Amino acid sequence: MKPVPTWFHEARFGILIHWGVYSLLEQGEHVLRQQLLNPSEYRRMAARFHAEKYDPDQWAALACEAGAKYVILTAKHGDGFCLWDTATTPFNAVQTGPRRDLVADFLRACRRHGLRVGLYYDLADWTHPGFILGETHPEQLAKHVQTAWQQIEELVSRYGRIDLLWFNRFPFQAAKPWRSARLLAMIRRHQPGILINDRLPMPPATPHSEYRTCHLPIEVGNAHAWECHFLATQQYWGWHRSHRDPSMWRSQRELTTMLAYCVGWGGNLLLNVGPPASGAMPRPFIQRARRLGEWLRIHRNAVRKTEPTPFQAAHGWVMTQRGRSLFCILLHWPGPALILPGFNEKLCAVKLLGRPVRFVQESHRVLLSGLPAREPALCSVLEMTFNRAPTLHPWARHIGNHLPPSSMVRWLDR
Repeated sequence: MKPVPTWFHEARFGILIHWGVYSLLEQGEHVLRQQLLNPSEYRRMAARFHAEKYDPDQWAALACEAGAKYVILTAKHGDGFCLWDTATTPFNAVQTGPRRDLVADFLRACRRHGLRVGLYYDLADWTHPGFILGETHPEQLAKHVQTAWQQIEELVSRYGRIDLLWFNRFPFQAAKPWRSARLLAMIRRHQPGILINDRLPMPPATPHSEYRTCHLPIEVGNAHAWECHFLATQQYWGWHRSHRDPSMWRSQRELTTMLAYCVGWGGNLLLNVGPPASGAMPRPFIQRARRLGEWLRIHRNAVRKTEPTPFQAAHGWVMTQRGRSLFCILLHWPGPALILPGFNEKLCAVKLLGRPVRFVQESHRVLLSGLPAREPALCSVLEMTFNRAPTLHPWARHIGNHLPPSSMVRWLDR
């Protein structure tokens, strides 16, 4: 297994974009399969997918404003429509609909803005008999796999450096028909530095992916690099009519809290947006993305080039660390006073938004006072500086819902 490159660890935040023919129907990304639409009619419908407001430079500029370091585009979803000029099917964005290579335009724009680029490829194709029949009809399945291999090779060989390949698959897909080890070798022959997620079918116990994907943040202590993919809306990865309702979008606090959890627990947040068919970014997403960027700029010291800590003892905060500095991201504002766990090292200073905070350090806890009665900023950060890299007092290691261990007996006698 290849080591994860530094850029991915330091990125902490990326954006995933679900967009395709399904966006026309405004019923989410699975509309073809879930509503059992006529596949032939669906293919003809692609002629109406004009992408008339698609401006990849605006997409890339917004990602930069949001503080994202990489962007991933759905090159092909399960409906089989390809956003690039593939030789495998006329059901693509160059031969119908927009009449342009949407992938090529996207990659060029992101690189111009200094972003890392990734492509999402769904191993499913709901319009192909080989996928529907699966291993019960090996000849048909082999044709489906062969088409997918050719499409993947087109993506990794035509467009210059691709930083990340994000596979999606149905859980019943097996490794053997995909010849996954050989597929990986082919991909890495074209893209030696590419990152590949954990969704390619592989034989049991075969290491192949550099990082894990998950729907919720993974606790500190996980050995893998990981990425949490998270909806900016309450439901649907692709555009849905309900997204016109402002209440369908997650609040700024929800998004900032999820980013804080990912950063504090040592992973990345991959925030999804599904633009409408026109390609214009939804206004609610633009507003939330820009506010995330503001938060990241104000609190960049707590995010960039930091490490997770074992100090995630309470539900009210997450912490990151850089050398002698500890950054406490307060998810729920405590009011004018706060008690933090104790540390073995000497606490030299505490700051909130650059201003000093009064504190008293006891052996097993730290008492802060004089904080604002109301939250000064969303998910504010306390910066704590010690005389050397901090370690937790033995009692503080057991704060939370744990039964009292033997080391806390003395605490009971106080």
